[in-house]
Amino acid sequence: MHLRSRLHAVGWRYAAREVLLIVIGVLLALTASDWQQRRSARQVELGILSEINHALAEDVEQLDAALGRFNSIVARGDVLMSYLASRAPYADSLDAYFGTMYWFASRTMALNTAAYESLKSQGLGLVSDQDLRSEITRVYEQTYPLLERVRDGEREAVLGLLRPYVLLHFRDLIFGQNATPLDYEAASNDVEFLNLASYRLQLARQNQVPLLEAAIAELRSLIDRIDGELH
Repeated sequence: MHLRSRLHAVGWRYAAREVLLIVIGVLLALTASDWQQRRSARQVELGILSEINHALAEDVEQLDAALGRFNSIVARGDVLMSYLASRAPYADSLDAYFGTMYWFASRTMALNTAAYESLKSQGLGLVSDQDLRSEITRVYEQTYPLLERVRDGEREAVLGLLRPYVLLHFRDLIFGQNATPLDYEAASNDVEFLNLASYRLQLARQNQVPLLEAAIAELRSLIDRIDGELH
């Protein structure tokens, strides 16, 4: 009996050891699988963040160019309005300044949201950093629509308001480069033209330029944040 008990105890310990080894093996396999899944998810996250960063950098270039054009409109428009207010005579060089007023500065501003749409389709939770996820969402869901309104507002001002007047009272029209008045004296004293030009400048100075400046700063901040995550 004593020998049988000892054999029974040895068998029980052997069985327990086998069970323990199986449990440890399963746990190791689950851990390895979880690590692999997290590693794969991280690679996908970094890939989409890299795409977003590339798109943001291209958009910043476009916005910088548009901001330069808007600032040129304001600067040259102020010169033109001051010249007209002084009652100075017509000069050929004024045609370039009149042309600046008839300039669709944001016409080539086509923002790229493809990378963000890809992220949304895969789930915003793919970005593990909650603050970064919120910042990306804010830029694309709030800032980008504001930029679209900048373009829409300018299109309305230039094509909807200025264009009908310019087509009637100017010739040799080249966007941003030239507009020759048919009757300089009449145009320089026309309240309608002066009001349209003033509205154009105020819209750029008080709305479009500040929005672009703020958006560019925000996008650059996000680019730096993503760069830190990538590296």
